[in-house]
Amino acid sequence: MSMSKKPTSAAPLPESPVLVIPKAWLVTLAVLIVMPWLIAGAAYWWLNAQPTAPPPDATRAPQEAAAKAGPWGRLDVTTVTISPPMELVGNEWGRSADQGKYWFFPNTTPEAAAASLAAAGLDQGSVSALKAPPR
Repeated sequence: MSMSKKPTSAAPLPESPVLVIPKAWLVTLAVLIVMPWLIAGAAYWWLNAQPTAPPPDATRAPQEAAAKAGPWGRLDVTTVTISPPMELVGNEWGRSADQGKYWFFPNTTPEAAAASLAAAGLDQGSVSALKAPPR
């Protein structure tokens, strides 16, 4: 006679956590995520689809534009590019670190540079060594 015994003190199985989200919340979340992208895409398409008007005055320089006249009169808007003078930009600008240091005599012939070095006090041997091509 086989008797099967039921466990009398069996612990209940732990339930896995389940997160219940209503469909309306999911739809709202999807709309909130997708709508900004649709609006941005439509604005981009609409701005690029507009025909561009020719400049109001073809004789005017491309950097200048006439502003709307008001009680103060007619204003001209001019684009100004500000950059440092090339004399203030270092000689190492754009040069890689492994290139080393070089003498630089802008707008000077080799003979004038040699004369400047000789006038600075260098002897003729040093000046000719500096003028020699590197080996």
